[in-house]
Amino acid sequence: PFSSIIWRFRLWGDAIGDFAKRPILGYGIGTFQTLSADSQNLSMLPAPEAHNDYLRIMIELGAVGLVSYLIFIFKVLIFNFKAFFKVKDKFLKNVNLISVIVFSAFILMAFGDNVLRGTATQWALFAYLGGVVGLTQKRNKQ
Repeated sequence: PFSSIIWRFRLWGDAIGDFAKRPILGYGIGTFQTLSADSQNLSMLPAPEAHNDYLRIMIELGAVGLVSYLIFIFKVLIFNFKAFFKVKDKFLKNVNLISVIVFSAFILMAFGDNVLRGTATQWALFAYLGGVVGLTQKRNKQ
């Protein structure tokens, strides 16, 4: 009853109840910890993190924020998939395939951890993805 997985499921269940109260725009950026502390009757600080980035976005930014974030994710993946299948340059094919794999791992990890809270990880990931997009577009024009 005290395992990390059971604890997360309870936390997520409470959060979904909070989401039902403000589903469209959510509660605002950075409010998940306060809400989770209140719903679990915790007076300790710091309050527990979401351990699920999609749920945190859903609570803080509502359905509008979650849909916007998912559109961004899918646009990046679609770009890399299209580039992988269209480009004839083997180097670009490999770079775009690696991007799909790395970004997919990031997307999956976000279901069970606080990946978006890692600023250095975000900078590295999105700088890499931006570089891949820029390189693909530049080489594709040539």
